[in-house]
Amino acid sequence: MADDWKLKKDGGKVLKDKDFGGSANEALTEADRDATTARYSYIFYLVQKYPELQGFLDEVTSTINNSATGVITEAEVAQITKRYDYFTRLDSEQQASENQMAEDALNNTSIYEDSIQGLRSKIGADALSKGITLDEDQLDKLARLAKYENFTPDEINTSLRGVAQIDGTKDLTGTAGDYLQALSQWSAKNGLQIPPDSLNRLLTAGAFGDQTLEDMKAELRVKYLAGSFPGWEKEIRAGADPYDLAAPYRATLANMLELSEQDISFDDDLLSQAMQSNMTITDLKREARKDPRWDKTENALKAATDAGSNILTMFGLR
Repeated sequence: MADDWKLKKDGGKVLKDKDFGGSANEALTEADRDATTARYSYIFYLVQKYPELQGFLDEVTSTINNSATGVITEAEVAQITKRYDYFTRLDSEQQASENQMAEDALNNTSIYEDSIQGLRSKIGADALSKGITLDEDQLDKLARLAKYENFTPDEINTSLRGVAQIDGTKDLTGTAGDYLQALSQWSAKNGLQIPPDSLNRLLTAGAFGDQTLEDMKAELRVKYLAGSFPGWEKEIRAGADPYDLAAPYRATLANMLELSEQDISFDDDLLSQAMQSNMTITDLKREARKDPRWDKTENALKAATDAGSNILTMFGLR
């Protein structure tokens, strides 16, 4: 231990090798003294941060000085630590972190800070893979907390969830981006605009592996779609999509209005009306003939021609 390490008490006292063991010091080997000193050297630094440890250090020093062998036993250390709140207020992981920071300060090393930088890189990469963006301050605080508390991977994941902000109105990458694309396509097909709060919650759940895409769809069917199409509520709650249930209606409208089925979505008033009221195909055809789009079709022209021909036949003109 360096000669200039001091105990900040009563003007300061330098603790040197000669202070260990008194007259028994000659009986100690250099290795014995070095081992005892090294074991508690970090306390000298921690006293500056936790003044109560001055008392702990004084008791340890006194016990060593009064020992015939110049060492302190495990039982003696345990008895002394019981009297100091530091050892109960901080758990073993926190104490280990404090010790490492103290040793770095004493030895001019950066073991603790290097570990934090490694955690920063790992947490940042994990966040990015989920589609979560952390600013430098958030990343630093999370990495330092994870190191100080010696977090497990699951605990890091939980902490990351606490600061995660996923906004489905923006372009997202990673897992959240994949779920956003899938949900956007599915909801558009089924005539659903997912409320922002619900969307962000689902994307977060997906990013952290709490829900699969099918779980999300099942929740949205029950929460929003079943009530939007009451005539099909039973089927939708059982797992059917409005898009699939509307297939006969879509095919009928495409045929009558001479459109592609892909062009007929739930934004189409006729399709929406048919689904919401569970309309029959016959009724849908009747309503389609009232639509302005019908007048421009070959079907309409043929129907008019056929009607005129039938009138002429009735009057014997054909």
